[in-house]
Amino acid sequence: MRFFFDKTITVYRLIAKTGDKEDYQLNGTIYGSVVPIDAEASMLSEGNPAKSLNLYTYYSSDINKTDKVEINDIEYIVRGIRIFDRGSVNFKEAIIEEMES
Repeated sequence: MRFFFDKTITVYRLIAKTGDKEDYQLNGTIYGSVVPIDAEASMLSEGNPAKSLNLYTYYSSDINKTDKVEINDIEYIVRGIRIFDRGSVNFKEAIIEEMES
């Protein structure tokens, strides 16, 4: 599925939150594909559908809810994760939302 997961994505893990300040630490890079969000995922994200996307990646990718991801110099927050296990085809779907500057 490497041909489908054509984007390199940098993942940052939330390590501390104090008041309005959030501290993230580099967690690594993963490969994935980004597509517009569908109606079902839009309801699950509870965010702004205009700024939300679906990120598909390998089943083994280390990505969690509340992680920050950077794609093409744009930062997104992970709002939710769904895991799909269809026998020989396994992948993760992350609902991501563009962060406010």
